Amino acid sequence: MSETDLNGIRRAALDRMDESRRHAKGLLIAAAIVEGLMAVAVIYVTDFSDRTQLLIFLCACLVYAPLALGMFALRAFIDHSVQRIVTAIEVSGPARSG
Repeated sequence: MSETDLNGIRRAALDRMDESRRHAKGLLIAAAIVEGLMAVAVIYVTDFSDRTQLLIFLCACLVYAPLALGMFALRAFIDHSVQRIVTAIEVSGPARSG
């Protein structure tokens, strides 16, 4: 393969990664909005004077909080891994002057 072909392949791969990141960001924003609306609905509907409902609400928070934090940690790990791959692709490209 010629250097031009490799540059085209690298550029196409980076473009696909960019497009995928934009889609993921949009889906993340949509999911955050839905989750926020659901959390507001649960807080609005929950009768905090009823100890059973309060217990169920607190148990749901105990399950949801570590799950959400784990998802954020996974995202950070994936972002770090993707950045290493992008760096490797850029380094393998031709030397740029300027």
